Amino acid sequence: MKKRSISIAAILILLGLLIVINVVTFFPRNDSHESESQPITQKEFPLQDFELSNLEGDLVRLSDFRGRPVVLNFWATWCPPCREEMPLLAEISEEYDEELVVLGVNSMETTQEVGSFITDSGLSFPVVIDADGLVGQQYLIQGLPTTLFIDSEGVLQIRHVGLLNRQVLDDYLSELGVIE
Repeated sequence: MKKRSISIAAILILLGLLIVINVVTFFPRNDSHESESQPITQKEFPLQDFELSNLEGDLVRLSDFRGRPVVLNFWATWCPPCREEMPLLAEISEEYDEELVVLGVNSMETTQEVGSFITDSGLSFPVVIDADGLVGQQYLIQGLPTTLFIDSEGVLQIRHVGLLNRQVLDDYLSELGVIE
């Protein structure tokens, strides 16, 4: 009986160690104190097209902008970092109007909520409404804000989760060839 108890204990200890090893290797430690927003570069990753309505009810497709790089920003009015980065997105939209498209994709809010926010904020770049969240699911959006940097051929080059700042944004635009 004692021998059997020791065998069971040894097996349980071994299983516990295996679980710990798997968890540690599956969830690597991040010892840096940098922002949680880390880019994920996905070269040569063509995106599927989508069709969403803008605030006026007109249909907008990602493919409508083929031939120009696109900054595709997924956001919501209730999201403080989303609201904080909106003026920066408006700034680059105006600054690079000829070379770049900035398109906001609002996540699961009503046209009225979004329209009020856009009017109050004085934003001028186009916004579409992903009312049911399906485009966000299609593009694997797991947190807001998330910004996709898409080249002129419709290929995803960079995915940035979290708040953007001007330096990071300029680095991404440089990588897309918008800034030299």
